[in-house]
Amino acid sequence: MNLNRQRIRSCVVIILFSIGFLRVPCFGQQIITGSVADKSGKPLGGIEVWGDSLSQAIDGAHPHVYAVTDENGKFTIVNPGATLQIHDWKHRPSRVVLTPEIRNVEFVVEPPEADAVRVPFCEESRFNKRANRKRDEGLFWHFLLPRHVNIKRVSGGDYVIQSIYYRDSSEHLQFGQGVIYGGYEAPAEWLMEAQDFTERAILEPQGGVAGVDVSGALKTGERFRSFGLGTAQITYRTGAPQAAAFFDAFIATGCMPRLASK
Repeated sequence: MNLNRQRIRSCVVIILFSIGFLRVPCFGQQIITGSVADKSGKPLGGIEVWGDSLSQAIDGAHPHVYAVTDENGKFTIVNPGATLQIHDWKHRPSRVVLTPEIRNVEFVVEPPEADAVRVPFCEESRFNKRANRKRDEGLFWHFLLPRHVNIKRVSGGDYVIQSIYYRDSSEHLQFGQGVIYGGYEAPAEWLMEAQDFTERAILEPQGGVAGVDVSGALKTGERFRSFGLGTAQITYRTGAPQAAAFFDAFIATGCMPRLASK
């Protein structure tokens, strides 16, 4: 999502209501109204819109504050937090960073295939080479660890986190995986600090949505990326373009093993 131009394939139009210099007390609440429609303008009912604030009545299906669009595609949500997003695998990921002035958000959604990242099946030759087998890492998704680099590993009962460093620098990528460790979303604080960012769906070989790829630039000039696959999540934040390219090349090695691969 490009926050400067507010024009992306899954675009978000933000409407600000200004009341001059008149101060109106909000009593600690921010009420956001909005709508969800497709590119033709057709309103979409039954779409969940999530904030990143935790709900007071947390449950497994809805841990965050959320609203559901009515038959006219309209919704109202109270105190959603720092960001607001479409929570729906049937459409391309779409999120907006909120400010205290924002009162209305209009989501215009696209199919998940729009500009998606596609993760292929792993080639059989990848597992036939002994050198590659030693470098191959992952539970349900596999990546090839770079050769001859500093990798620090931390593990727990159900997770493994590997920090992969770029050459001899402190710049590193974090590769975390586990049955309940992983996630899909980029850190909200990164999005709040971003001057622009883009969200894309990650598609598995069969075409289903497997996760969310978020990349962008911070106001500091740093690049960041979050490649979330649920049981695996890869993140980096760096001010070195060469390091960002190195980390992107690692992400590009991702593949999904066939059932009989290992």
